[in-house]
Amino acid sequence: MDRLCMKPDLGIYYEMLDSIASTEPSLSFLSKQWHDIDGWRRQARSKVLELLAFDPPKCPFNSQVESSEETDGITCETISYDMPFGPRTRGFFIYPKAHSKKLPCVVGLHDHGSFFYFGKEKLVELRNESKVLVEFKQKYYGARSWATELAKRGFAVLVVDVFLWGSRRIPVESINDELQRRFDGLEVGSDEYIRRYNEFWEISECLMVVDTILNAGTSWPGIYSYEDRRSVDYLLTRDEVDPGRIACGGL
Repeated sequence: MDRLCMKPDLGIYYEMLDSIASTEPSLSFLSKQWHDIDGWRRQARSKVLELLAFDPPKCPFNSQVESSEETDGITCETISYDMPFGPRTRGFFIYPKAHSKKLPCVVGLHDHGSFFYFGKEKLVELRNESKVLVEFKQKYYGARSWATELAKRGFAVLVVDVFLWGSRRIPVESINDELQRRFDGLEVGSDEYIRRYNEFWEISECLMVVDTILNAGTSWPGIYSYEDRRSVDYLLTRDEVDPGRIACGGL
């Protein structure tokens, strides 16, 4: 019986891309040229950072604990620190109040979800959550705030807003007047305003943000990766954290 022959999804360009994919990556640790893991790590990391194409100037944290509250044996701090671009990053640092030694820690990565108005709030149990946030958590997280649940199980957890979300989002008042008119008549922070904000940036994300990032000569993964690494750097300043046991999780 003749073999079933399927046409490739990419049509005439499949052969070109397949030839690239079939070439052994020079920095694969599985290639025969690598025998020293430390030497491989140095070169591979350098190449990854080069391709991410995002290397902002160094910037001190100037970190602050803005507020702190305790619920069910969990301490939840609202923290913030400076970034070399844009507004201060704001986040939550959650950990068991009673602990006798340094804690294992998780960097909680909030999702995209086409929900830009909030970032860190998606993973943390909060009082007086807006209706639209409650609906989002019910639909995508089974109504659970997993960062808070991890803290109840003995972990310290850091969740911060990243570029374009929450405290790092693009303020409506900073975009041009024509685009601002789409928000006329809406109360800032209302459920309808939040929905409109999310819908606007979902439509505009690739047309305006991603294209501008690429045309500027950098990459969106480069920006994210930098901000996530900075989260780890912040954790290393905290006495509660075991620096040898830091993980990450999320979307």
